[in-house]
Amino acid sequence: MSEETNKISKANAFMVYNHMELLEVSPERGRARVTLVPESKNIRGFAHGGLIYTLADCAAGATARANGEDYVTQSSFMNYIGNIKEGTLYAESEVTRRGHTMCIVSVRITDENGKLMADGVLNFFHVAKQA
Repeated sequence: MSEETNKISKANAFMVYNHMELLEVSPERGRARVTLVPESKNIRGFAHGGLIYTLADCAAGATARANGEDYVTQSSFMNYIGNIKEGTLYAESEVTRRGHTMCIVSVRITDENGKLMADGVLNFFHVAKQA
């Protein structure tokens, strides 16, 4: 993890609270992870769907913002395919299209062995910087 990526991770209190770590980020792609803790799980002992979504949103959002501009999540679509009860989940995000007002980012969530757990697309709205 680069020093810049480490600073981004620690500056995002929501990621810290949810035990997430940004591993790498560039204006084209990003990678993040979360290792499950008891608070990460649903009532059946699996990774909570909200945790999986949050990991996707944080990785994709960091990728959208890696060009130095501000973005907020506008909409998203997730396919939940599998789940785990213990271990680490990884999110890999990749910009599909970056326009003047929107950035579209695809994301894949996998387990430690690379097995697909979820995938989705997140659309980010470009927010003008305030003077």
